[in-house]
This record gives sequence, C-alpha cells and structure tokens, in this order.
Amino acid sequence: MGLNRTPTAILEARGSFINHKNRKDARAGEPIVTKKLGSPPKIFTDEQKKLWREFAKVVPEGVATYADRWAVEIVVSTMAKFRAGTITGAETSQLTSLLSRFGLTPADRSRVVATLAPSPDDDWSDLDEPQQLKMDITPNSTV
Repeated sequence: MGLNRTPTAILEARGSFINHKNRKDARAGEPIVTKKLGSPPKIFTDEQKKLWREFAKVVPEGVATYADRWAVEIVVSTMAKFRAGTITGAETSQLTSLLSRFGLTPADRSRVVATLAPSPDDDWSDLDEPQQLKMDITPNSTV
C-alpha cells in the first residue's frame, strides 16, 4: 500500500515548491471547499442525527466540509452499529480508517490539514496582499 498524498498546504508550509515549482503547477486545479458540513441527512434516524451532530462538534474545524458528507454518513452509520454492539470486524477497520482520515485518532491528528475560509475582519489580512511602496519624489529633492 502506497503512502497517502501529502496535502498541498503542508508542502507549501515546508517550502517544498521553492525548488520544484512544477509540482505546485501540477496541483493548480485542486479544489478548495469552504462550505460547512451542514445538517444531518433527513433519512437518518434520531440516533444517527445525534451522532452526526456529535461528529461535527468533535472533528477539528475546517476538516470535514460539505464535500465530505458521504464519508461522514459512513462514519455515522458505522459508529451507530459500533455503539449498538452489532459492528463486524471489517466495519471496525473501515470506521478506524475513516476516523483517522478526519484526524480523530491521536496518531493522525497532526497529519490532517484544515481548510479554513479567510476572515475579512482579520487584522493581519492586509499583510497577505502585496503592498506598493509609496514615495514622494519631487524634482530637486535629495534622498
């Protein structure tokens, strides 16, 4: 089994693209989902809806997005079986694997990268934009 693909945000933070700009270009079309996970599906039972809301509180902010709803449905359905005591060995493995992908195991927590929407109220957001240097240059002035 091969290694999981390292998220672009981690590679960027490491400086991996400095000497290999083509690697960043290869990830140029990578989707960024900022829409939140949302409410549980209407077809869920009351117990599954409670588990959905519990999952949404436990998962780190920005990790589970709207694009992950199907995976979260599997987590919730399998967790309901786990709590009812009717889970199989294969389902336990599937649950453990999905929980690790959402950073919900101690070993995997550091490997997960959240997608957070930038806050427009952020005091530091103006530093993200390149600033132009403004100089008053008049004739006959010395620098």
